[in-house]
Amino acid sequence: KKRLSALPFDVLVKIAELVAEDMPAGRYADDHGCPSLGWIVFGHVCRAFRRALNCQRRLWAENVTAFELGAKARATRAGDLPLTITWRTPIPLTDAIIEEECFIRSKLMQARIIDIAECGRACEGVWPSSMAETFQQSSFPALSTLRLYLTSTRYYEPCAHADNWRLNAPQLRRADLRGIFIPFFAEHLTDLSINLSDLQRQS
Repeated sequence: KKRLSALPFDVLVKIAELVAEDMPAGRYADDHGCPSLGWIVFGHVCRAFRRALNCQRRLWAENVTAFELGAKARATRAGDLPLTITWRTPIPLTDAIIEEECFIRSKLMQARIIDIAECGRACEGVWPSSMAETFQQSSFPALSTLRLYLTSTRYYEPCAHADNWRLNAPQLRRADLRGIFIPFFAEHLTDLSINLSDLQRQS
């Protein structure tokens, strides 16, 4: 550990980057789709390595939702960098998960990638019944990829007054919408997929 901590800080940072490439972290990170701390273990080696990891803002930004809990701490380390938000509502839906989803929802405007799937009432979280309103009320200056798989029947209604607004996401290049429709400007899109066939109207 002493020899490692004696390395120049920029060397430690480079080692951290290489470890992160080779050891992904997250709920489905290992070869069997199971949770793995991956590169985060690197920070347990010594203080010097921990400092090298903690300054990797891009790495934390790309992994802010890598685990079911702890997004706030990872977002703090990411600072103001655009975030990658990938979320699958876990089952069972505990108070801690609901709190986590509330925080994630508050960070959507900072996202570069939004990838949210919530399938069926068994795993409904805190997303509003009109998800489109979340996107109507804010701007998304860094958003380049939007994937929403919302197959619960409560999402079936398109946003009210859809003709009067468009998603404010000037960098949007890829949109994949299932179970929901959000109006958007299509000038810069390179990939588009919309599937509303699974919707079942509530009586």
